[in-house]
Amino acid sequence: MIQSNPKSLALILSSYKSIHHFLLSHSFQLHIFQAHRTPCHMPLDSFSLEWFKRCFKEEDFFDKDYFTKLPDKLFKKVDGEKLLLKAESIGSWSSIKTLSENETEEMIRYPYEFYRDVIKKYCEEYNEKEVKREIYPLQLDFIVWPKMQKIMAAEAFIKTMEESEDEKEYEKNKLEKYDIKDSLNQVLKDRLNRIRDLIGEK
Repeated sequence: MIQSNPKSLALILSSYKSIHHFLLSHSFQLHIFQAHRTPCHMPLDSFSLEWFKRCFKEEDFFDKDYFTKLPDKLFKKVDGEKLLLKAESIGSWSSIKTLSENETEEMIRYPYEFYRDVIKKYCEEYNEKEVKREIYPLQLDFIVWPKMQKIMAAEAFIKTMEESEDEKEYEKNKLEKYDIKDSLNQVLKDRLNRIRDLIGEK
């Protein structure tokens, strides 16, 4: 099955996304290619994983029942019980394994099902609050991927241009939210404004 292999699933969903972009750009209205109300998952790559890490950095995963129980060592324990994401447990998209693959060896990174379930829950909670439109995991990728690509490109440029790291900017960035409703757009605007400051553009 496709779900048993995250890498195959990522390639198939990326192809699906490319076809969907093509059809939309040519004004095709074929329901079979609409991501709306489908159980498709969000493809995982360097941009979506970075968004995941930043978006859920303050999420407490202690005693949550919407994903399979994972070893506490995969999380950062805070205040005794609070379990936060641990960057070392995320790794790269090519290193992601399923729960069944992890059964044969020690689990050192989050399994594929963890990302799938957390993202699915995020979409469900978004849909409970949002009355104008609903969002599903594959649709989420259409929002997150291009913005994270721009944000990370801007950050790479800023790092190149700055002579030394700005501590105030660093602390401010750590507090940023990456929710798709408003926060993601604001992060991108802040990065672009930072670039304008660095190059002296008014």
